[in-house]
Amino acid sequence: MENQQNNEGKKRVSAVLIAALVLLLGLTGYFAYQNFSLQKQLKQCFDSSTADAKEATAKNDSLTMDFKNLSGRYDSLSSVYTDLDSLFNAEKERLAKLEDELKKFNSGQTGGMSYGSIKKEYVLLKARQEDYLKQIDLLKEENRKLTLENIDIKSDLQVEKDNNEALNKKVDNLNSKIQTGAVLSIAFIKADAIQVKSGNEISVTKARKTDKLRCCFTVSKNTLAAAGYKDFYLRVIDPSGTVIQNDANLGGSGEIKIKEGTTVSYTTKASVLYENENVETCVYTYGKSKNYDKGNYKFEIFYENQKVASTSIALK
Repeated sequence: MENQQNNEGKKRVSAVLIAALVLLLGLTGYFAYQNFSLQKQLKQCFDSSTADAKEATAKNDSLTMDFKNLSGRYDSLSSVYTDLDSLFNAEKERLAKLEDELKKFNSGQTGGMSYGSIKKEYVLLKARQEDYLKQIDLLKEENRKLTLENIDIKSDLQVEKDNNEALNKKVDNLNSKIQTGAVLSIAFIKADAIQVKSGNEISVTKARKTDKLRCCFTVSKNTLAAAGYKDFYLRVIDPSGTVIQNDANLGGSGEIKIKEGTTVSYTTKASVLYENENVETCVYTYGKSKNYDKGNYKFEIFYENQKVASTSIALK
């Protein structure tokens, strides 16, 4: 009986020990599972935080690069459009301040702008720059059109200028022809030696009988020439090649410049009243000594600085 009770006691102890062991193993497994689950959750949180940190860093780096790109574009624009330099510098200052705000945010400083506000301000600055670029493109296109129009206008002006020059040349040629056509000409010229006897003038051929020389000429009718007194200059050259000089009390002699630019002496001047009709006149020469040598005498008539007629006589 006693042995039976001891066996039952041992069985009860063994059952308790087995139950305790089972409970201990269950608790160990449970805590091991909880630990594994906690580690897994911690790892997931760490990985998520790391990913978020990497993503945030990438966003910040991207935004910082965007700031630099905008600023660099303004540098390029300033070098090309110097007149807008002050405007572009103001925009670059705004970008610099926004970049400082991003640095404050990344360093965890308080009192600054939020990341969302920084991003929003950046979008506005970028949109403004794009608007500037569009305006510049529009201005460039307008300038191109104006340049083409200016070229067309210059071309038209050059054509008008060429036409005007051609017209002026025609006018000048016409004026020249009119002036040439308006020049009076000599239709007839005759010279002879004169002897004065008993108040009468007698034409002679001998030098010793000559008292003066006479040159008569006819001015032709020219309707293009203006009426009025016209000055004709008579130049008489004696056999020795000397220009005969009239006595001072008879009008005297002088000099004129001819078209060739040279100066020539004349014997006497005759002012002829021209009234758009043929007009005849005679001019006389009086030498101081009134002694004429034998030989040839040449007579030349000048009008408006050019020689218009000539003739000669020979005295025996």
